[in-house]
Parts: sequence; C-alpha cells; structure tokens
Amino acid sequence: MTQRSPYPRDQIVGRTFPVDIPGGAPPLYGVDTAFINIVKIPLDDVRSDVRFEFGAANFIWALDATSLTAELSIKFNSQRNSAVPFKKGMSIGPIDFAEVFVSNLAQTGESITFFTVRTAPQFMQFINPSASFSEVSLTKPSVLDTVADVSCANAAATSVLGSFATKRSAMFQNKDGAATVQIGDNNVSATRGINLGPGDVITIDTTESVFVRNDSGAAVDIGVMWTAD
Repeated sequence: MTQRSPYPRDQIVGRTFPVDIPGGAPPLYGVDTAFINIVKIPLDDVRSDVRFEFGAANFIWALDATSLTAELSIKFNSQRNSAVPFKKGMSIGPIDFAEVFVSNLAQTGESITFFTVRTAPQFMQFINPSASFSEVSLTKPSVLDTVADVSCANAAATSVLGSFATKRSAMFQNKDGAATVQIGDNNVSATRGINLGPGDVITIDTTESVFVRNDSGAAVDIGVMWTAD
C-alpha cells in the first residue's frame, strides 16, 4: 500500500525550508546568506605576503589566539595595499575581500584563528570582550635575605640598605623600645622622612639606598630583610 502525503505536491517539491514568503526562492548561498569560514594560521615560520583564500567575505575577526602577543599583518585583496596588524580580538568590517596576503615574524608555538563572514553590514553584531584584556606576567622574587641588624648612630643618617638593580622590596623594623627614627633616602633628616616608632615595621619597594636618621640621643638598631630577583 502506498501512503500519500496530505499536502499538495507543489508545497513539498522544489523548495528549501524555511522560506519567508510562500512561493519565494531561498536566499543565494554566500550572497544573501551568511557564508562563515574559520581559518587557523600557525605562526611558527616567517611569512611575507603569503596568499590565503578565506572565500568572499566582508568581515574578519581574530576570534582566538594562543596568546595575546601573537601577531600577524594582513593585506586585503592586493599586495599593493597597506598591511593591517591583527592580534586576538581585533576585527574589521564591512570590507569586501576574497583573498588576503599574510605576513608575520616567526613565533614558535603561536597561532591566530580567524572568523570571516559575508553578510549585510546592518546585520553585523559581534560582542568581543577579549579585545579589552591585556596580558600581565607576574614573577616571584627568587632571593630572600635577612641581614644583621644595622646600628644607627645618634645625630646621624645611616645607610641601612644599599642600592642594587635586582632588589624588589625591603622590610625595616625599629627594634628600639622607646626611640622614634626617620626613614627615607639620603636626604632624610629630623624633619624629612617617615617616622618609624618603637617596634614599627615598614616595607619599601625600591632599588635605591635606604637611610635612617636617628636623633633620639642614643644608637638605635634597625632590622632589615629584603627580596630580589
């Protein structure tokens, strides 16, 4: 037994669904519809104006990359055009293009993945939060040193820690039970610098020398600990 469709033949033959207007034709592929292409470009080897075909498009977006420092340059449609640098998150559109010419320095292990599409400019809407971020590298100091207490003579400014380029930070403690001293640079005095009272601790981030001025009437010991790269 043959089962027939309940719908008239002209409603099920020769049409692509969905169609907005009954009897209308489907949109042309790549023209009226969005033609999406995703291309990953490795950056291990150096390039100079190497031709890539992304297909006909008018919007390009570097949607992903192995790092925020990965970078290449693209010329659109012709090698005579100026190159546009691309990093993760960058986008350009609308701009009609069918081919691009890519240049990049050798960046071992790096790559950038591109998203391209051809669609009407008024329909383009891309949320791109990655372009708002930057890469920050944080490293911990590799040196921690505790030195012998420094005795600061009365009525004088004493260097409690010298200067060196790799120093990150230093901690200073007034070990006297009653005296208040001033801490600062080589210009520290009784009226210039930060007061360091009995038992007080201060941390200073600097590569420069640090001095303590003591006008308490007797020598004062200062404890010192510092970190460096």
